[in-house]
Amino acid sequence: MSDVSELDQWLKPCGACAFCGFHDKRHRLWDAIMDRVASGDDPADVADDLSLEPAHVEAVLRIRPYADDPHLARDTDGTPSGDQEGSDHG
Repeated sequence: MSDVSELDQWLKPCGACAFCGFHDKRHRLWDAIMDRVASGDDPADVADDLSLEPAHVEAVLRIRPYADDPHLARDTDGTPSGDQEGSDHG
């Protein structure tokens, strides 16, 4: 599993995701960052839009939190790994 401890400086662990039950609900913010950048948005704009420090966005993009977890793994284009049309990602 990815070591996300570096990201704790911006957002401490805060429990399970109410939507999918994954043990770390911060994944939703990190997914949003990775999705926006994968769709072509500039990381600085993403940081500004989400009221985050640019260094936080840069760290998420470098670390790719939970990229090796099959529950949350994302392909290089930002879509959930193995995602198929009509499937529900969590």
